[in-house]
Amino acid sequence: MSLCDLEPTAHGDLLCEACHGNRAAEVFLAIWNKVVHEIDDEIDDDLHSPSRKLRTMVHLNILYSTDFYRIYAPQLKIIVALVTSAYDDSVAWEKSVHEPEHRMADVLRFSGNEMVLAVAYITGGYERMRKLSPRLRLASWAAHHAESGKPV
Repeated sequence: MSLCDLEPTAHGDLLCEACHGNRAAEVFLAIWNKVVHEIDDEIDDDLHSPSRKLRTMVHLNILYSTDFYRIYAPQLKIIVALVTSAYDDSVAWEKSVHEPEHRMADVLRFSGNEMVLAVAYITGGYERMRKLSPRLRLASWAAHHAESGKPV
C-alpha cells in the first residue's frame, strides 16, 4: 500500500503527485503528514497526554529513519527548521490583537507544505514543484477554512 492509496483526498492526491512515483518519498511524506498533525494536536489540545507525546516521539524517530530522509537529510533538515520556525510564529500570533500578526498566523500554519514542495523538487525538479505549489496551497486553505473564509 502506498501514500497514494492511504490519502484518497484532494490533498492526498497532491502529496502523491509530489512524490513522482518515488516509493521512499511516499513513505516519508505519509509519516511527515502524520507527525505534523500529531504535533498540531498536541499544541491545540489542553489534555497534554504523556502517552500521546511519547507516541509522537516514536513517530519522529521513524520519520528521521526513513530512507528518503536519510538520503536527503542535508536538504530536508533545513526545511524542518524553517517549517518549525514558521509554525512557531503562527502559534505565537494566532490570538494576536495585531491584525498583521493574526493574518500571518493563518497563512503560516500551512508551513508544513514546504516539505511537500521540497519533496516535489527533489523527485521531479523545479517545474513539478511549481506546478504543484498553487494547488497545494489552495487545497490546504480550503480544507481549513469555512466558506465564509473563517479558519476551522
